[in-house]
Amino acid sequence: MAEVLARRFRTHPRSSSKPGLRGSVTCGSCAVVAVPRVFSGVIVMAWALFAVARTVPCGRAGCKAMGLHKLCTNLPAPPARRRAKTGETPAKKEGAGTMKSYLVRGVPLRLQQDGWWLSAPVAEPAGPPVDTGRQGWLGESHLPNLALLVALVALADQLVWNVAPGLSLAVFVAVCIAAAAELLPGRIPARRRFLAAAIALIACLPVIELVQPLSLLFYFAGLPLALMALTGRRLRGAFRFWWLAPIFSCSDAAQAVRAPEAAQDMAGRARSALMGWALPLGVGIVFCGLLLSANPVLDQWARGVLDWSPQAPDLRRMVLWFCLALCIWPLVNLARFAPQLSPDPKPAKFGPVRVPGIINGGAIARSLILFNGLFALQNTLDVAVLAAGIGLPDGMSYAEYAHRGAYPLVILALLSGGFALLARPFITAAPFLRYLLLIWVAQTVWLTCSSLLRLDLYVETYGLTRMRMAAAIWMGLVAAGLALTLWQILRGQSNLWLLQRSAALGAGVVWLCCFVSFDRAIAHYNLTHDVQQDWRYLCRLGDGARLPVLVHTGRSLADTCGLHHPLAGPISAPADWREWGFRNARLRRSLATFEAEMATDVRSSDPHY
Repeated sequence: MAEVLARRFRTHPRSSSKPGLRGSVTCGSCAVVAVPRVFSGVIVMAWALFAVARTVPCGRAGCKAMGLHKLCTNLPAPPARRRAKTGETPAKKEGAGTMKSYLVRGVPLRLQQDGWWLSAPVAEPAGPPVDTGRQGWLGESHLPNLALLVALVALADQLVWNVAPGLSLAVFVAVCIAAAAELLPGRIPARRRFLAAAIALIACLPVIELVQPLSLLFYFAGLPLALMALTGRRLRGAFRFWWLAPIFSCSDAAQAVRAPEAAQDMAGRARSALMGWALPLGVGIVFCGLLLSANPVLDQWARGVLDWSPQAPDLRRMVLWFCLALCIWPLVNLARFAPQLSPDPKPAKFGPVRVPGIINGGAIARSLILFNGLFALQNTLDVAVLAAGIGLPDGMSYAEYAHRGAYPLVILALLSGGFALLARPFITAAPFLRYLLLIWVAQTVWLTCSSLLRLDLYVETYGLTRMRMAAAIWMGLVAAGLALTLWQILRGQSNLWLLQRSAALGAGVVWLCCFVSFDRAIAHYNLTHDVQQDWRYLCRLGDGARLPVLVHTGRSLADTCGLHHPLAGPISAPADWREWGFRNARLRRSLATFEAEMATDVRSSDPHY
């Protein structure tokens, strides 16, 4: 390009008086470029293409790197034959040296904007379109899911409609999890399958034992947990299942209504199926009519089938179907629904955490000193009253003393545990705060144990009830949580570590309570201990109290509570396997065994029997 320009121009960098074309051409980075308008565009384009192609920055250095500076300063003289042909000696004319100047400062803006493709990254070839599955309920990819939805709704209707809940609930959960596992894309690792099966078993065991509010709580919490374990996502997303599932189903239904192409596709497939079955069905009906007229046995069967008239389902059953469909549709579309259950990650917070001004190291230290003194006084008085037998105020019995302090002390222990979590970040600054906190938490554990002793004194006088048994379990949980707090402080664990283990401990204790017949334990304790008997309360207990009453009184509940009592009649066996429960089965077997033993004793003691 430089040689071409040299042959086309006669140029000098410092003077325009030498022979040649009108004007002069000078480097754009050194001075002013003065060229005829007809060639100015060519020079600018050549200079710009050099700059872009070699990706050298504009300016004097770039011009030198590309050779343009040498071009504009050392161009050879034009050939002599040009002057011989013209026969004229160029003379300086008036106004010849006053041409317009064109200043080039780097690459022109238009080239910068239009030359983006020179430096743009090479785009990767686009792959095949990905099927997101968002085609609504009428989409072709959802036809197997729709068929499975109808099958699961029909199965649930047969398992739970017009029967008492029992074993059928566990069967339905097992089928749902198996269906969801089969519909998930890809191969599910064996670890996920085992974890999902274990969670489902843990959730269904309380329902198999006895259907009650506590067992239903684990049942409805275990199903989404098992599904999240199956997909490999975090289990905390299961808490959003029951309120996001209906929204997901309604969203898919609304999308199906708004998708006319899916409806047209469905209509086309229906038309194709009709054209394919019209001939065989039409001719088959004719053949069936002829065969029925020739065979009286087939004719009798056909009349029996035609006489059957299906009854329209009632409104309650249709509402059940609708609710089941809303909850089952996310199960059969778990691959699309599971990402919605995972909460959005919260941005990490950096820097110190702001706390109220009243919470500071000095306030925590003074609080711990004060609380340790108060708890020491309370624990000393409890030991003196419960162990040493110091007299109580006039008119107050030990039972009243125990009842008065049992529940407030548990609340006090809970507040103490919360304050221990609050004071935990401040103990690293001052070592003596750590010892004060340890002493205070230990005193709180002793305070909880003294509350249990008070409750035991009260139960020895007035007997056991459901509320008192629940209070005893709650006090034991609080004491165990405070013991974990002690271990957390000693080992330097975080508050999250403590909260996770406390929650797991509480869930485990409540799950074990699902397998305990508290009515039987209450009746057995009250009938075997010297307490004030409350027969009205015993008669309000459930079926679990039947056997202790029969064993310790020799009378049935019908004789004890009256013939009109709801539990006075015998325990009937379930009418269907769907109503079967393990606890009721054990109770029926125990009652039958005891009644058989009583009948044997009567026959052996009566010689005239």
